[in-house]
Amino acid sequence: MNRFRLYLLKKENVSFYRLIRFVFAIIYSIQSATKRFKSTYSLDVVHGQKAQDFSYLFRASCVCIFFSFAAIEAFLNQTLPEHKLIDYKGKQVGKKTLEKATFEEKISTIIPSILKKDFADSNKNDYEVILKLKNLRNRLVHLKQIRNGLTSYNDIYQDILNANYNEIVATTKNFLNFHHSGLIENYPLEK
Repeated sequence: MNRFRLYLLKKENVSFYRLIRFVFAIIYSIQSATKRFKSTYSLDVVHGQKAQDFSYLFRASCVCIFFSFAAIEAFLNQTLPEHKLIDYKGKQVGKKTLEKATFEEKISTIIPSILKKDFADSNKNDYEVILKLKNLRNRLVHLKQIRNGLTSYNDIYQDILNANYNEIVATTKNFLNFHHSGLIENYPLEK
C-alpha cells in the first residue's frame, strides 16, 4: 500500500495558498510552451505541430489566468470576517452580504477598510494588472458574440499570446504579500 503525508496549512490560508502554488508551477510550463510555439510559428500549416503547440500554450495560459485570479478572489473572500458586522453602503452587514459584493468593491473598498491597507492606492500599476487579469479571465469564461454575431476567438487568442504571465504571477504574489508579509515566497521570476 502506498502511503503519503498530508500537510495542512492554517484553515484561512488553504485555498488561495494552494492556488498560487499551482500557478507558480504552471509558469514554467508556459515558458516551455511559448518556446515550442515560437519555434513552429513560422510554419505555413495550421494543423499538426503548430496547432498542438498553440493548444498546449493556450491551456497552460488559461490555467495561469484562472488560478491567479482565483487566488486573489479566494483571499478577498477569506479575509471577510465571520462574526463581525462591517459598514457597507451605509448599512452594517455580515459576511454573507459582503461575499455578494463585486470584485472591485472588495479589492478597493471592503478589504482596505477591514485590513486598514489599500493595495489599489499603494500599488497602482499592480492594481491595473489585476483589473486586466479579471477582464481577460471574464472574457475567457463568458465568451460573448463580438463581431457580426461571431465570438472573436482571434482577439482572445492574441491577448493570451501577448499577456505577460511573469507579471501576472508576480502581481498576484505582491497582492497576497502586501496583506500578509512573507506569506508567499520562492518565486524567482521577475515581471
